[in-house]
Amino acid sequence: MAYKKEKTLWAGRIGIPEKYVKQALKEKDSLTLLHEREQMEIPYNEIKNRIVCYSSHFFKDKFGREDYRLAYFLWKPPTEEEKLKQLSIDCL
Repeated sequence: MAYKKEKTLWAGRIGIPEKYVKQALKEKDSLTLLHEREQMEIPYNEIKNRIVCYSSHFFKDKFGREDYRLAYFLWKPPTEEEKLKQLSIDCL
């Protein structure tokens, strides 16, 4: 499972470097996004469909490696009710 922690949301979206999306797709695994104390998991088969957009320009990598762009997802972590429902399903 690929994990990415982000500090900022923009217009209800969370932007992560595209390399984390590619990593999850390559490993055929889910992508877990963290913001503050909330977490949102995107299953492997939904990753491509849940990308809202990509950044219009590339960013410089702070370590001088290749440039990257951001992939944006709508930030919709599960509600407490959804978490409890999933927990009860997992316990069966």
